[in-house]
Amino acid sequence: MSYVIGMDCGGTKTKLVAYRAGVPFYSLIGGPGNIILQPTATQEEIKGLLKQALKEITGELAGVVIGIAGLATYGRQEAVKDYLLQELPLPPAKMKLMSDAQLALLANFKGADGISVIAGTGSVVYGYLAGKFYRVGGWGHLFGDQGSAYWIAKQLYLELTAQLDQNLPLKTYQQLFLDYLEVATAPQAIAKSYSFSKDQFAQATLFLATLTEQYPEIQQIFHRAGQSLAQQTRQLLKNADYQHKQLAISFSGSVLTKNPVVAAAYLADLQQDFVVEQKPTGTDPTRAALVLFKN
Repeated sequence: MSYVIGMDCGGTKTKLVAYRAGVPFYSLIGGPGNIILQPTATQEEIKGLLKQALKEITGELAGVVIGIAGLATYGRQEAVKDYLLQELPLPPAKMKLMSDAQLALLANFKGADGISVIAGTGSVVYGYLAGKFYRVGGWGHLFGDQGSAYWIAKQLYLELTAQLDQNLPLKTYQQLFLDYLEVATAPQAIAKSYSFSKDQFAQATLFLATLTEQYPEIQQIFHRAGQSLAQQTRQLLKNADYQHKQLAISFSGSVLTKNPVVAAAYLADLQQDFVVEQKPTGTDPTRAALVLFKN
């Protein structure tokens, strides 16, 4: 009986699962698989796990689908595929490569039309519509990530610079932000931010989230984050020439899944023009192999 293999390669581990008749029967766990951070090690990890699986599994392989973190940005998909096939007894048609986000999108919507909106420390919108992948955003904190935790914290810092430029006194919530940072002045807060990691910006957003009910100005920042993510979704639909009124979406990342203000603003924007069905997440991304290869 034939089988398929799905591989999910992320920043902390690489997971391989083999399915027969839709049921998982074999799995392996390997090391990290981010093609941008560790291109050689990632390719070796994938090839090593596949070699082991092909050696230990009996039956005919229908196909293997590999989702690799950073592949969309890396931009050398065919070169990576050629490298993996050098020592693997597989015809090219039986191997498909994509980003880990695309893998999760395929698995979550089972190959049907759908959009995945990801907003954590960074942000990106992926779509699988009429059999094609689309992407808007995901350009990192320097050039994009609108609506993300990094972006939300940045809005507060922009407010602080405006207050300083206009010689205006700090607002109460701005002073609370300074207290959170354990600094006395706005210039000190801005100076401190230059040594922050992206995760520290995200932590600052978690603090700001505790102020949304008390301070409308903070709530408005989170509201704008949701609207920004909705606009990115609209751009993706425009790129795909999407003509339907029904829209299936899923949320990933703490900004959307844990902050009701952002999620509500996002949905309110899109529901002006679409009937939105929110889909749950959590499907094992390796199940994308069942979508692209039948067994």
